[in-house]
Amino acid sequence: MRMPCLGWLILSAVMGIGCQSKSDSDSSTASSSSTSSDTVETGTSTGDVTKMAQTAEQLRAAMTAPEIMKLDSDGMADSTLRGLRQREAGDSFMRQLISNGKAADSEIWKLMNDEDESVRRSVTILLEKGRVDAAGKPLEIQMILDLHIPLFERALESDDEQVRYFACNALGNFSTWSDGCLERLTETLPKLRELKDDPDKDVRGVAWAASNFITSELSRKAATPEARASAVKALEQLNQENRWDSGNSDPEPAK
Repeated sequence: MRMPCLGWLILSAVMGIGCQSKSDSDSSTASSSSTSSDTVETGTSTGDVTKMAQTAEQLRAAMTAPEIMKLDSDGMADSTLRGLRQREAGDSFMRQLISNGKAADSEIWKLMNDEDESVRRSVTILLEKGRVDAAGKPLEIQMILDLHIPLFERALESDDEQVRYFACNALGNFSTWSDGCLERLTETLPKLRELKDDPDKDVRGVAWAASNFITSELSRKAATPEARASAVKALEQLNQENRWDSGNSDPEPAK
């Protein structure tokens, strides 16, 4: 059985965070783009909006090229051949989109709710994996705070269980990007807890793991004894909750 490994697993020596396997689903996500904002940031010109829409269309066209769509897509999107080729084809377009910052929110959200499940899953993965802009420069932390984290938080409510899964994965990863990201993720913890009773066991497991890791980081970087005590208490509660009954056991501690 395939075990998709989380990027922050290596860093989680304090609590040991697991990886979950996931079977594919044929269920489609009903379009929820209407929930995203139809407006863009003040200062974004009509020309910029049109260009972002065109870039999003190019990204989707690249991901759905006939030679890609005929490839196997059974299993987790981050391990299928179709998913790999989709991310390769869409990478440059995604970097162009995210270079626009929060103004790209609407177009990316539409892609994360695409009618084709392989597209929405690959876009969700690609958004988290892209750590440089179109010019090859590392993303500014403010962009993560304004664009990435809010999008992934909304994706926790996706009808597609793999989109929810990869959104949890991304949010857990962002806790190590900066102190600013970690502080912002304190607002995410209640949203992750809402997945405690998710119908998909692997989503429950990865949501627990992300919560565990964020809370571990909060404990490790606490500025005051009171803050650390609060984080330790939250960790103790998580560890008593049996990975939210996902059926997945903790990994062996790192050597």
